[in-house]
Order: sequence, then C-alpha cells, then structure tokens
Amino acid sequence: MYVVYAGGDDTFILGAYNEVFEFSYILRKSFEKYVCSNKNITFSAGIGLFSYKYSVVKCAYYTEQFLDKAKIYTRKKEELPQKDSVCLFDEIFTWNEFEKILEIRNLCINIYEKSENRAFLQKILNSTKGFKAILSNINTKKKIQIVKVHRLAYYLRELKNTKSQVSDIVERLVKTYEKMVVDSILSKSNNVCNIMVIPAAVRWAELNTKKVEENDE
Repeated sequence: MYVVYAGGDDTFILGAYNEVFEFSYILRKSFEKYVCSNKNITFSAGIGLFSYKYSVVKCAYYTEQFLDKAKIYTRKKEELPQKDSVCLFDEIFTWNEFEKILEIRNLCINIYEKSENRAFLQKILNSTKGFKAILSNINTKKKIQIVKVHRLAYYLRELKNTKSQVSDIVERLVKTYEKMVVDSILSKSNNVCNIMVIPAAVRWAELNTKKVEENDE
C-alpha cells in the first residue's frame, strides 16, 4: 500500500483491494483505541475499487465522493448525520456492519476453500436482488411481503446438500443470513441493520476467490 497523502484529519491510501479493505477496518479499530472509544470522535472512510489503469487523480476524486457520502448519510431516527461510517460498493455502513461484512465474507471463503466451487456465491447474490426493494418499503413504511423475504434464503438452504465437511459452515451462513434479513426488517439491532451487508460480503468474497483462481492457473 502507498500513503499518497496524510495531513490533519485526512489520509488517502492506494493499494490492492484485498489489502485496503482489511486495512481500513484495522485502521479504524486502532483509531478507536487511540481515542479511548470516545463516541464524539468519529472515523469515516470512502473505499473505491478501480482498474489499475485508472489515473490516481480520478481515483482520488471518486474516493472523496464516497467519503462525503459516508459523512452525510442519515439513518432512520437520526436528525443529523452521525458520521463514523464507511462507503463500500457505493453503500453506506456503520463500522459494526463492516465487521459483519468481514465475518460473512470469511464464511463464504471458508465454504469455497472446502467445496472448491464459486457457484454458490452467485446464488446468494441472486437471492439478494430484492433487498433494495425491501429497504425502500421499510423506509417508506409500505407493506412488506414477508413470504418473499423468506424465499430469499432458499438458495442458501440448497447449499446444505453439499459435501458434509462444509455443512456446519453453511448452516452458520444460513442462520446469519436469515437473522440479518429479519433484524433489518424489524429494526431489532441498533448495531447491524443494513440488509446490504450480505451482498457486500458476497461481492468481497467473489473478488477474493477470483484472485485465488487466477493465481492457480
């Protein structure tokens, strides 16, 4: 990784996505420890994914746009932006949600390593295509069709019929998936309530496993 700029309360870092994604989380945890978990001192980040051919100037410009989105995002029941968020894949997450993304990504990679099959990742993404509509209905207080929500977990249930050694991991992934959906709809969790955590985690896992396959060739 390369620190292009660091001054005041801002920094701009370039690097391979697999390093930058995890470094962002580590840096934030270190910052939290440094300020003694003071909730009044926030840490926001914008993470961009670009081709290696993209100019640094353009990378900086768009990444700053992502950072601004993270800073001004207002969640439900908030009158003013609380900041302390991260923009990843053009979605805004709290750092607790980012930690959940990391957890789900690790589960997906673990399943891939034991099954040597990436097809299930696309199945999970297919099952999350209705998430944006669900979020929209929640925010506008429209009626949510619970039956359709339960169907979103269907593809994951199929994974339980794979090799026995991945069964336990799949079950953990299924339970995490279903809990995320229910908690997001019912707003049960104050820390993790953005249902887009799941597709973000799967996209991250896709990037990681694709890199592994390319290195093996």
